[in-house]
Amino acid sequence: MKEANASLTQGDQSWAVEKFRISVEDEKPALELCEGLSKLHNKTILPTKMKKRTNLQTPESEYVQ
Repeated sequence: MKEANASLTQGDQSWAVEKFRISVEDEKPALELCEGLSKLHNKTILPTKMKKRTNLQTPESEYVQ
């Protein structure tokens, strides 16, 4: 328990193979996700599909991806 508490209070946030694991998970259906978000926020959340995506940044912006 002491080691776990110490790891939370230390400021070391560097990446190392021993510290992190990348794994693939099955995608959750949108309905399950919306149901969970609805319960979490106590609001009705509905799944939708994006119709259009518009970039609001100018081409000269340093944040354009």
